[in-house]
Amino acid sequence: MAPLHESAAPRALRMDVSRVGRASRPSHSPHVPAKPEEMSWRDYLVMLLHIAAELEHALMVEYLYAAYSLGGPAVGAHTGTVRGWHDELVTIAREEMGHLLSVQNALVLLGAPISFERDDYPWSGPFNAFPFALERLTLTSLAKYVYSEMPADDAISGPDVEVARRVRELVGQEAGVRVGQVYDRIIALVENPALVPDSSFHPESYDSQADWDEWGRSYRPETHQPYTSTPDIPPPHSRKTTVFVTKVATRTELSASLRAIAAQGEAEHLGRKPKAAPSHFDRFAAMFRRYEVLLAEDPHWSPSRLVPVNPVVTSAGASAPEGATRITAPDSCTWASLFNIRYRMLLTLLTYASTGPREQPELAEQRRAYVVSRIFGEMYNLKALAGVLVRLPLGDPDAPERAGPPFQMPYTLVLPPEASFWRMQIDLLDSSADLERQLLSHPHGLPDGVRYLHALREADATARTWIEQLLAGLTGKKTKKRRA
Repeated sequence: MAPLHESAAPRALRMDVSRVGRASRPSHSPHVPAKPEEMSWRDYLVMLLHIAAELEHALMVEYLYAAYSLGGPAVGAHTGTVRGWHDELVTIAREEMGHLLSVQNALVLLGAPISFERDDYPWSGPFNAFPFALERLTLTSLAKYVYSEMPADDAISGPDVEVARRVRELVGQEAGVRVGQVYDRIIALVENPALVPDSSFHPESYDSQADWDEWGRSYRPETHQPYTSTPDIPPPHSRKTTVFVTKVATRTELSASLRAIAAQGEAEHLGRKPKAAPSHFDRFAAMFRRYEVLLAEDPHWSPSRLVPVNPVVTSAGASAPEGATRITAPDSCTWASLFNIRYRMLLTLLTYASTGPREQPELAEQRRAYVVSRIFGEMYNLKALAGVLVRLPLGDPDAPERAGPPFQMPYTLVLPPEASFWRMQIDLLDSSADLERQLLSHPHGLPDGVRYLHALREADATARTWIEQLLAGLTGKKTKKRRA
């Protein structure tokens, strides 16, 4: 479900916080819209969880885009600082991925449909701190990230008070609902049995939920013991990334999961442990302070390449939507289209992994392990493709502007029946192969990009063979081989 828009649902925008609100709010801050009269409290909770999923998805790709933008000739002597910011942004994006999966688990517990949807840019709604935008890292875009993860005013102390003041100066009247406010409302509903009764929860769904053992890899939260059986992997307090992917079977477990997500974002007012890793707000605030120091030394300094705001690939002759930037360099368009195909693969595989096979469930475990492996592979593919795109021209090859990863959403994430889903995956592999052939037919681009394309072709050939064998088992028919 997409967030409610002003034009579509005016009653959802009434600012009545007395019925549900848990935490006090500063008077200047917008509130989460109240429940429309035509919705039950469970419906409203499901809607808010869908919105939380969209927010986590949006923040994740915004942070990744900012991370991929870092580098270029303007960095100068501050390479180490910029490299550290890249690591911080990628770390936070990984943790947002854990939040996204944990929200899916909450939806499964409620018997609600999962969602990896996200509106394409340019887009905004009443639940967003800012209009969704892919932007290179600047002090202003960083201020938006600080604000989005900011706790309530009375939970900010020390040097962060000045950061909060400066951030509000930069973002001005544009600022809307912060992420923590959405989670406050969700937690208030989950913890109120008078509004959401016990019958709303389905503990039998526990085994079908996303599991940390599949998704967390070496990024184990400190609440898990032992941390790892591998002695050379340090405990979480000495690592940067702590990924939460929490299975839930009860109201209490769901509340704890949601509080952990919210605390990792803004931390203070939700009882963060003293030795816990810095929250997302902590990390962004530290980056903001350092950025201001560097700008005071050199007002023209920049940590990022000249990648566009909201890059898009359009059909020939079509213009970009308002607020987006069209990629026009031919090779850059092909690389960006390849990125969009792999992004679609990732999202459809994530959706499949969260719903599971609907036919021949006895093979579910085997397929799930393959799908999870493919998901991590597609995450790597997006990273590699983004690394190429930020070095390619946006349009004029002699101009300084670079392209960027477009993260354009597919037209749908509704999955077809089992066999058709796997045929769709073969179609996507075929579309990817067509673009790879185009790029390799005149390899005058980046040498590491060419090496990556050859490796991608080999990996896709293996994937296609596995899918063809699966389809033969599902349908009793062999898939027609496609000429390489």
